[in-house]
Amino acid sequence: MAYPKGQPAPNKGKAHSEETRKKISESCKKVGVGKWNKGKKVTWTRKPVDKSKNKVMNKGHKGHKQTPEWCKHHSERMKEWWSIPENRARMLPSPKKGKKLSLKTRQKISAGNKGKSKTWLVGIPRSQEVKDKISKKHKGRKFSKEHRKKISLANSGKPKP
Repeated sequence: MAYPKGQPAPNKGKAHSEETRKKISESCKKVGVGKWNKGKKVTWTRKPVDKSKNKVMNKGHKGHKQTPEWCKHHSERMKEWWSIPENRARMLPSPKKGKKLSLKTRQKISAGNKGKSKTWLVGIPRSQEVKDKISKKHKGRKFSKEHRKKISLANSGKPKP
């Protein structure tokens, strides 16, 4: 059943009654739902798996150098793949990427964002009780001289608030 675009299904978030659940269960048993391929003809077959390859693959190929023949074969396949326009269009970045927006467009975006909370800057809102617990936990912390030196170097050259 089709629903209006952008609208959720009318029964979304609602639970079925016990009677309805029994009806659904019975109808599924009659039809054979639950066994995804019951009554269907299998049109594909899986190639037999060579178990000896699993041991090689499990090692992870870490530091493995490919043979020149394999590299040539792979290169040819990639050239063939990239020659298909659909593949190329799917993988290339958007044509608008890197383009500068006009002043008018930037003003529209700015106006649309006005009044919205900047959650990526604000962080997680916490109650005063939680803030006190965090404060108590951090008081009396001692940093090593090495760590204090790193903090000092990281903050050097930054303007003080």
